[in-house]
Amino acid sequence: MPQNTILGTTIETNDDKIVSEWSKAPAPSERHEAMARLIYPHKMLSIEPIMDFDEDTLLQWAKDIDPQIIAIGYNNYQRFKLPEQPLGKTLELIAALRAMGFKVVEKTIRKVWFEKDGQKS
Repeated sequence: MPQNTILGTTIETNDDKIVSEWSKAPAPSERHEAMARLIYPHKMLSIEPIMDFDEDTLLQWAKDIDPQIIAIGYNNYQRFKLPEQPLGKTLELIAALRAMGFKVVEKTIRKVWFEKDGQKS
């Protein structure tokens, strides 16, 4: 692999069941395992469109993968009502990843489709 190549994966959630309801992509756990086993210095993790997640598991998966950069964002196409987490939980994840030393790029960061003034409506 050329040294200027970055290998990446998208992991929308750590919940395989959620993804199986919305996508034909391989399960997030399979993508995590493949990237964690990959011995390569230039990796990228995309957590978008971010869906419901367990923070401890997602933080461990990021640690396992050890990417140079992590991109996080919500679904850009809000006509699809994906099972998203409230904005506050996503911001906590971003802060925790940064505290672990990861470079995090924020993509579409917004209130979730069911939030109004930070509360479920």
